[in-house]
Amino acid sequence: MRPKIVLVGPGEGPRSAAAGDVELVLTLISEIVSVSGLQLLGPFPDEVQGYVSFTAGQNPSTNDTEAAGALLRFLADPSVAAAAAATGMESMHR
Repeated sequence: MRPKIVLVGPGEGPRSAAAGDVELVLTLISEIVSVSGLQLLGPFPDEVQGYVSFTAGQNPSTNDTEAAGALLRFLADPSVAAAAAATGMESMHR
């Protein structure tokens, strides 16, 4: 199988599959569902699944603590989790 493996840059895999340059792409679900012409086969099984975590934090010496706090509150809102889920991302809000 090694001769058939094609490594491409970030975000290029789904476009390569949609263009017919490759037959299969392994990448983030959110990258696959955003490209028309691809069929999502599903996530890996839990025992081999890997996750990418995004976090947010505020620098204590920021010049605009009000804006930084507003962004953090917005990101913690359940509506953001719903919007992320619509693009193939899972939320682990705590």
